[in-house]
Amino acid sequence: MGACTAKFRHHLREDHSLAEYTFTMDIKKVYNMQEYCGSGHYGTVTRATLIADPSQQFAIKKISKDFIRNTDHLRREVEILSALHHPNIIKIYETYQDLKYFYIVMQYCGGGTLLSRISSASRYSEKSAAIILDQMIRAVMYLHSKGICHRDIKPENFLFSSEKPNAKLKLIDFGVSQKFGKWMKNMKEMIGTIYYVAPEVIQGNYDEKCDNWSIGVIMYLLLCGSLPFNAKSEDLIIHRILHSEIHYDYKIWGKISPEGRDLVQRLLTKSSECRISMEEAYKHPWFFKNYGENDNFSPLDNLQDYAYKEELVVKITNHMLNTLNYKEIKAAADDIDKLSQHFLCLQVFENIVCCSFQISDKTIMINAKKILRGALSAKQHLNEEKLWKVFNSFDVTNSGRLYMDEIKKMISMIEGKNKHDLKEFSKRVSLNFEDVMKLYDQGKLLHDIVN
Repeated sequence: MGACTAKFRHHLREDHSLAEYTFTMDIKKVYNMQEYCGSGHYGTVTRATLIADPSQQFAIKKISKDFIRNTDHLRREVEILSALHHPNIIKIYETYQDLKYFYIVMQYCGGGTLLSRISSASRYSEKSAAIILDQMIRAVMYLHSKGICHRDIKPENFLFSSEKPNAKLKLIDFGVSQKFGKWMKNMKEMIGTIYYVAPEVIQGNYDEKCDNWSIGVIMYLLLCGSLPFNAKSEDLIIHRILHSEIHYDYKIWGKISPEGRDLVQRLLTKSSECRISMEEAYKHPWFFKNYGENDNFSPLDNLQDYAYKEELVVKITNHMLNTLNYKEIKAAADDIDKLSQHFLCLQVFENIVCCSFQISDKTIMINAKKILRGALSAKQHLNEEKLWKVFNSFDVTNSGRLYMDEIKKMISMIEGKNKHDLKEFSKRVSLNFEDVMKLYDQGKLLHDIVN
């Protein structure tokens, strides 16, 4: 990229342990932050454009330092992404940090999620599924060849690079990835999204083949339109993963080729020692089968249902971001944490957050804890962006500081009247943006900017 120069690395004061990886130049002077795209394990993701060339788009992952007890996993994510060069894996360009956040600048994928692309297709076949799985397996096989286990393989972590019909599928979100090797012990931490975690992950002793199981779950979903293990509670899902046999409904699976059924079964073998490797999966006869032209099959309707649920989560999140402030979302998240059950029907969720989402089916089950956690991160990010834009509008000299009379005007613009006690800054002549962020508790105290 080269948007910054290496000399900024030598002025790093915030976190010396990451000095090798990060620039300290103000990222907002290099990139224009655009709309919120989503959240991962350790941060929010925003689309951004390069100030020097607005036609260039990027995805920027922002991670709060308050959220990170140590920087080991962040350093690991940057090291892993920097070492990967594969057409089906997201690219990293550069990293930044300031006093409050780390930023990872990555390739922007504008083609949407895997399930949203499939659900909008007019035609979907076993051959279509094979083309998708081929790209997934190539990506994971490459990771494993580099001694890296992703640990959170799921449909939401595969994006299409663009809206073009032949766009590449890209594996994203390496926030919980882990290196492995013969000289290293097996992994122990239970990580991943519950529907896709392997039995050995739940049991707390696993290796890279946990990714292979997750690929098997996705393949099962793409071929029959449902998950192999599903329930209304995480405890029941875990019980079924550990103890239940996988059901293959003949009405659906009878239409799948024998090669397709064989590969799914080899990937979803509960014993990791007997489970097929990615290299073996890549060479499986299913990928070399000569499919006929009229091989449409039935899971498209069910996949559209899954894509619809993805869209519901986005709709619910956006509604909360537009109608609730940070404290209100945090209060709802605290209420959910007190419950033993994090999967709730929409009606119960609406009662907790005091919102109506204009969705007719109130019985639909959602992961309330996950939605609220994402909404909290997004709200704080959006609040900071609001503050930055207002601060910048008053900073006409681009000095990075505002005099106290300008600060009072800015507060009046934000809140309609001066509500904040500025005694803490009474001896200061001017404030910088970090002072303003402190004034609003990193954006948590911000309501809505008054136009």
